[in-house]
This record gives sequence, C-alpha cells and structure tokens, in this order.
Amino acid sequence: MSSRDNRAASTAAQGKHQEPEQKANSRQARVLRIEISPWTMITLMLIITGLWLFIRLLPVVLVLIVALMIVGTLAPAVVWMERRGVRRWVGITIVFTALFVLTMLIFALTIPELVNQIRSLIDMEPVLRERLAAWFALSPLTASLADAIRNVQYDAIFRSSAASVLTFSSNLVQGIAYMFGAIFLALYMMLDRDRLRGGLFAVVPRTHHIRLSRILVNLETIVGGYIRGQVITSAMMAVFIFVLLTACNIRTHW
Repeated sequence: MSSRDNRAASTAAQGKHQEPEQKANSRQARVLRIEISPWTMITLMLIITGLWLFIRLLPVVLVLIVALMIVGTLAPAVVWMERRGVRRWVGITIVFTALFVLTMLIFALTIPELVNQIRSLIDMEPVLRERLAAWFALSPLTASLADAIRNVQYDAIFRSSAASVLTFSSNLVQGIAYMFGAIFLALYMMLDRDRLRGGLFAVVPRTHHIRLSRILVNLETIVGGYIRGQVITSAMMAVFIFVLLTACNIRTHW
C-alpha cells in the first residue's frame, strides 16, 4: 500500500470520527432560549390594564363620542349665525332649542301612533292567532303546532319574562340618561369652546399642535357632514314614504 493510500484512509477515518461531533454540535446550536425582559412584562400588564379600563368605561367613552358628533353637527350652524352678527351664546341657544323642539315633535308624532298600533294588534291577537293555527292545521306535519298556538298561556309567558322586561326597562332608562348626558356635554363643549381647546393644546406637546388642529377641523367637516347627510336622507325618505302611502290611499292616523 502506498503512502498516498495511507493518507486517504487516515483522512476518511478522521472524517468518520468527526461526523458525530459535528452532529452533536449542530444539535446543541439549535437550542433556543427565550427570555422576556422586565420592560416587556410591564408593557403587557399596562396594555391589559388599559383594555380593562376601556371596557369598564365604555359607556363614558360612547357618551363622549356622541357629544363630539353633536358638536361637529351643530357647530357650523352656530358659526353661520356668528358671521351674521348673532352672539355665540344666542346662536347656541337657538340651535339647541330647535333641536329640542324637533326631537319632541318627532316623539309626539311617533310614540302615540306606535302605542295605538300596539293596542290594535293586541285587540286583533285572538283572530290572528286563530288564523295562524288554522293555517298550521292544514298540514299533518304542523298540526301539533296548531294545537300549541290555540292553547298559548300568556300568564306563564309574562311571568317567565318579567325579569327580562325589568332588565330591558332599566337598560332603556340608562340609555335615555346617557343620551341626555351626551347632549348636555355637547352644550358645555360649545359654550366653553375656547377654554377646552386651550386646555387640550396645553396637554398635547407643541410638536403635535398642527396635527391636533387638523383633527379638530376634520371632526367638524367630516363627522358633521356625515351626520347632516344622514339627517337629510332620513327626512327625504320620510317624505317619500308619506307621499307613497298617500298615493296608495293607505289610511294614517294623526
């Protein structure tokens, strides 16, 4: 055997001996250690606490958002009056008085009619229930439902749903209270506009004042325009439906 063959054999033996060591080193290199820094844990806790506070204060946040939307909707009308020589507080009084009168007018025209419709449905309930039962009785598959409809016990239904009705009533009263709270908050924002803006600009750093001014302008332009557009669309739909019902000779009670 020549010296060259001996070198090749020794090199092959060394390569085979080094392969297990390389595999062991590669396996050790694949081990990953994940360490969470204290600052990351503090940030995570702050985020969780902020989300919890946001959920708990969600009604307050919604009241604030609604108040800002009211301000963005009514502010252009007040500015228009100011340009024509009307004092600001007088313009705010006129705008909110018109809003209050319009809201009461809508309630006065819709709620009594809704009550009358509910009463008429209650009076017609036996006849409607009998018609529905007769329609179900025509098919053998729904004949059992016809007997169940004829033997409905309203007393048991009212007793079982008393808790739900009480919860709904309390939620309705709470919603009305939040609505009036948003209106009064919007009134305060419009009356004390300059002081609120000064306090807001005092809290925000000076480097963000230009961006904050743009946000306030966009709030009045975009949000106010959207709300006014929705009001105009709703009014046009109401007029269209009234004309359509009148043309179809459908009786309405006023």
